Amino acid sequence: MDIGNAHVFVRARDVGLAGTETAAEIDADDELRHRLERIRGTAACKMGMISDPARSRAESPATPILGIVSPPADYVNDLTHATVRAAETDVVSRLMFMQQAHKAYAGTSTVCTGVASRLPGTVVHEMTRRETLDRMVVRIGHPAGVIETETRVEMGGGGPVVRRATLGRTARRILEGYVFVPEPECS
Repeated sequence: MDIGNAHVFVRARDVGLAGTETAAEIDADDELRHRLERIRGTAACKMGMISDPARSRAESPATPILGIVSPPADYVNDLTHATVRAAETDVVSRLMFMQQAHKAYAGTSTVCTGVASRLPGTVVHEMTRRETLDRMVVRIGHPAGVIETETRVEMGGGGPVVRRATLGRTARRILEGYVFVPEPECS
């Protein structure tokens, strides 16, 4: 898939995961990380980004981004330690970026996952809650919560046409302070 950034998606269960693991749990499993990198390298080669999957880390370490997807399920938000309920998500995903699990969800991955959720035949579509497939909003559960994207894909004679793929951003105040500047001395 290439919307925003090139991605390859795998079913969590196909790589021995539930899909609700934390970034730290994924990063702690060296064998899993190496297997995911082999998958990503093979995808990069098939996409024509590199000529040898074994050279993925050297030749294209960032793309394609690898998404690990699963159906909606309860999990614990890594930041707030609150439970994210399955009912709050349409699909759950974890990302591998630069050979490490992403602690949240990348913006380009949000739009790509949203579009993939609307394309029959993709693993993201397969994992997405059925009753939400006709809605515009796609809610993606990730390690730090839930991110939404508005997605509209039309199926035409020439294939799918993406009509809408949005990304909402949030901001929070991280610092408030005062600076005391001395009065200039008179001469």
